[in-house]
This record gives sequence, structure tokens and C-alpha cells, in this order.
Amino acid sequence: MPVSEKGVVEARFIELESKIAFLENLVETLNDVICDQQKSLDALRRDFSLLSEQFASIGTDDSE
Repeated sequence: MPVSEKGVVEARFIELESKIAFLENLVETLNDVICDQQKSLDALRRDFSLLSEQFASIGTDDSE
């Protein structure tokens, strides 16, 4: 392989490594965001469940 082609291949390889590193970081960041959103969603579901129970008990107490 001529020296000029070797340089082109090496530059392309470095570019691909850089893109892979960026994508790995992006996947990790997105995973963190998804985990945080899942925690928030779980907390909202718990809050909604508690509020539903409270409203149900209020309706039951008024009918007595």
C-alpha cells in the first residue's frame, strides 16, 4: 500500500474511532436520561395511586 493511501486509511480509521467514541458517550447519556425518566414516572404512578385512593376514600366517607 502506498504511503499516501496508508495515510488516508489511517485518517479514516481515526475518524471512525472518534465517531464510535461519540456514539458510545451518546448512548450512555441517553441511557442515563431514560433511567431518570423511569424513576420520575414510577414516582408519578405512586403519587397518582395514593391520590386515587384518597379520592376514593373521600367519596366513601361522604356517603356514610
